[in-house]
Amino acid sequence: MYIELMNKNEVTLAKHSAVIQMSNKMSAIQRKCYNAFLYTAKKQLEENPGRFEFEIDAKILLDFFKVGENYTYLKEKLEELQDIKVKYNILEKDKKQSWGVFNLIAGIEYENSKFIFSFPHQVLKSLVNPNIYTYIDLVIIKDLKSKYSIALYELLKDYKEIKEVIIEVSEFRELMGVKEKQYTMFSTFRDKVINRAISEINKSEKIDFKVEYELKKSGKKYSHIKFLIKKKTKKAKNIQIEQAKDVVNNQKVELLLQDVPEDYKLPVRKLLNKELNKYPLEYLQYQVKYANKQENIKNYTAYLQKAIKEDYADCKNRLKFEKKAQEERKRLQEEEKALKMRIMDLQRQIKLIEDEAEKEFFSLPEEKQKELIKKHEGIIKNKKIAKMAAIGEIINKKIQENLTAEDIEFLENHKNINQI
Repeated sequence: MYIELMNKNEVTLAKHSAVIQMSNKMSAIQRKCYNAFLYTAKKQLEENPGRFEFEIDAKILLDFFKVGENYTYLKEKLEELQDIKVKYNILEKDKKQSWGVFNLIAGIEYENSKFIFSFPHQVLKSLVNPNIYTYIDLVIIKDLKSKYSIALYELLKDYKEIKEVIIEVSEFRELMGVKEKQYTMFSTFRDKVINRAISEINKSEKIDFKVEYELKKSGKKYSHIKFLIKKKTKKAKNIQIEQAKDVVNNQKVELLLQDVPEDYKLPVRKLLNKELNKYPLEYLQYQVKYANKQENIKNYTAYLQKAIKEDYADCKNRLKFEKKAQEERKRLQEEEKALKMRIMDLQRQIKLIEDEAEKEFFSLPEEKQKELIKKHEGIIKNKKIAKMAAIGEIINKKIQENLTAEDIEFLENHKNINQI
């Protein structure tokens, strides 16, 4: 069986534009594996053009996409592909290809630690003769965590040469695989889908472009999203990093020289500049302080150089312990910060939902308002509280629509941010 995924820094798949522009009903791991299926099938078709069934080692998928050793989970996720039906060529970039629907996989089975699979004719056609396509790098995709990031990366890669693409919000929701009643508030959709995907793409060091976007309105509602694709300036970035590194090193040298006797500062400066590339600042500080305590040193610079090399101050174990303790403190601080940020974000969303629900209630006809209040008044026996309960019912419904079960449970467990 053809396989070379594990030994490459770049694994490119010539993916048909119509297949890129499909409704993203897959999870992140399913889309990653589906791309690996396409890649493997294409290579096996090059070796045997008449082939209609393909195979890939399960271990390759587990190792390449870092799923671990959970074969059962992977089998379940890939078996689901056979039931997933998608629309393709949604943006109609391929003018020769009509709009259509197909199942992602025609058939799949697991045998002798291998997945044996076949495709519907639409997919096979796109593999054999892709008249319009773009190269998708599976190495880049394997590092992306969100299904939205993967789908957006593929879409933008397809339009990279054009440098921009304008998509209707409804079409974009379909391309991302956002369900009809999911993220109905645009602010939630923007945070959970658009911003999340763009942030992950822009942070990836392997992706050679960055993306910005603009929102277009039709009346009071956002109707279109304009994505702007810009090339990353790697050279300028590398120069800035080197310059910043030099500044930091100079600051460290000056700090170390404060403890060096005046007569030795010039030759020691050159030594420290060199040693900072090998040893951490704290380690060098220990060696300088140790050398300063010694008496009758004939050649201070030579002695310090040997002290650094052989760890006269015996501080490596101490530094390891201090570093671990510092890392643990930093990890706990970051966890606490992330937890608070998540709580504040969810509370902000809840506040928006509450405001939206209140507006919705008061926009209802007066008879409908009375009907809702009466429904609760029979239980509560207090009209004012019954009115609040009626609005609360709308709030709860919107919360269920716009927040995941995990978000709701998390917020319930952290009602008071000061508990953290």
